[in-house]
Amino acid sequence: MNKKKNPDLVRNIHYLLRLNKIENDAFVERVKMANGMKPIDFLRKLSQETIIIAPQKKEELAFDEKLLSILIEYRNNFKRLSNLIKAHDPGLNNEIEALVRSIQRIIDKV
Repeated sequence: MNKKKNPDLVRNIHYLLRLNKIENDAFVERVKMANGMKPIDFLRKLSQETIIIAPQKKEELAFDEKLLSILIEYRNNFKRLSNLIKAHDPGLNNEIEALVRSIQRIIDKV
């Protein structure tokens, strides 16, 4: 690339990457699976297209677990309520059962 035409496209930033044997073997295997792509081209494509999601913090995990336990508790309460109403108002019972199923779907996703 000609530096005079577009200096932003010149590749002049260097990184050094050190791998152990296991990491290198995994890297070489992935490069082979990329249809004969050169390692440097593979790394360029990987750096442009890959999104790394940071692991959740302990506070976030605790919040998620608490939310899940609350959902399970609500589901159980609605099931009990549904059993109490079943004989007196079938329409309301059907609505409560639908609510229980929707809460269960959310619990299953988590």
